[in-house]
Amino acid sequence: MKLKDLWVRIGNIEISSKDMTKLSLECGKAVIEYDEPNTPEGVSKFFRLVCRPNEVEFICPYEVSEDYRDITGSVTKTTFCTKECPYDT
Repeated sequence: MKLKDLWVRIGNIEISSKDMTKLSLECGKAVIEYDEPNTPEGVSKFFRLVCRPNEVEFICPYEVSEDYRDITGSVTKTTFCTKECPYDT
């Protein structure tokens, strides 16, 4: 299994670590700055999100073998996990 990328989910927004420029805690708030990859030309690509730390979910998608089952029991090609992931280093 290979780790593809680390993602952060806040509500319905998912941000790739490849696009993130900052991830920090400031005054008890989570601050995430990132470049939106699909922004039309001439529009600022820079975005800044500030939220409570408990609203931030770390997910790492990784390719899994056909015999791997996710938490629901489904066999999936890509599965999200929030704690420990088996992946190639």
